[in-house]
Amino acid sequence: GIFTLIKGAAKLIGKTVAKEAGKTGLELMACKITNQC
Repeated sequence: GIFTLIKGAAKLIGKTVAKEAGKTGLELMACKITNQC
């Protein structure tokens, strides 16, 4: 029902946020290593 829908949406949003955060984190680490910040 509606609860499953909300749970599915939350999981999808969580995945997207985690992916974006991971990408940003990697870019931050890379620029720190190369002193390009």
